[in-house]
Amino acid sequence: MNRPQGILFDFVNTLVVSLRFDPLAGHARLLEFAVDRKGMRPEDVMAEVSRLEGELPPKQDWVIEFTDHQFNRLLFDRLGITFRIPMDMLELEFWKAGVEHGPEPGISETLTALAAHQVKMGGVRNQPGAGAVLSWELQRHDLLRHFEFVISSADYGIRKPHGVVFLSAVSKLGLKPSEVWYVGDSLENDILGANQCQMPAIWYNRRQQEHGGIARPEAEVRSWEEFTVMAQRLL
Repeated sequence: MNRPQGILFDFVNTLVVSLRFDPLAGHARLLEFAVDRKGMRPEDVMAEVSRLEGELPPKQDWVIEFTDHQFNRLLFDRLGITFRIPMDMLELEFWKAGVEHGPEPGISETLTALAAHQVKMGGVRNQPGAGAVLSWELQRHDLLRHFEFVISSADYGIRKPHGVVFLSAVSKLGLKPSEVWYVGDSLENDILGANQCQMPAIWYNRRQQEHGGIARPEAEVRSWEEFTVMAQRLL
């Protein structure tokens, strides 16, 4: 592999680890901003969420991202509930109340080491919520300062492994695909997508998954310490 001019990172299980997802708490928070709750409890909203999700195609079949903004509009229009704040603010309030992450072990030290070599960095995630929410999460852990940007599939309406997501992120770094490493934990979404765009792909495999021949990583690492040692040989 050549020296990277830039590195793009996946989000969950790469930069951060998911610790809690509590949609009931998230919807309880949203109802605090309702103009008129229509007598709805968080449990009632969750029941409608389940009904609505049952009417949609299975998410694993999606290429087009159905965003939280769109889902919430459809959900709360059906319930006849309006809010005092806009949908983008509701997304963040739901996240604050119902979602918790922690930094992946060793990621802070790795990002600091890369920044010392002037490597440009960005984050890319399949996520129905906006990239601004992901930026807020990284800021909580003092990681955002290392990134040029953080984008989600909701920002473009297209999910990984579709190549347009990868190439748009590379363009935002002002570089060519061959100059940018892509690092992620998912062979299907991260490594395969990078392969399709002729980007050097590094599989962050801390959980020691089986390869299965789905995609072709140029390197596999099982810790951020291992990644840093590999990268510093080329920086």
